[in-house]
Amino acid sequence: MATVSITSNEGALYSASAVLEVSATNTNLEYNQPPLRIKQAGQQVGAASIRIEDRYPDIELIETDQIAPAGKYEIAV
Repeated sequence: MATVSITSNEGALYSASAVLEVSATNTNLEYNQPPLRIKQAGQQVGAASIRIEDRYPDIELIETDQIAPAGKYEIAV
């Protein structure tokens, strides 16, 4: 069972919407200070750090830098 659970019953979301958003508004972040960090404390191998259960799982990586090769990359099943 989850320690923290977020459930949305708002119905359909607009395509740019999300149930949960994590934003870092400090533009002076030092190197390697991400807005979201996942630490796994388990000692057994094989545990997933991130698990997606979806009919069509898709991860999108969108680089916002304007220097090439900036762009959109996808990991899809």
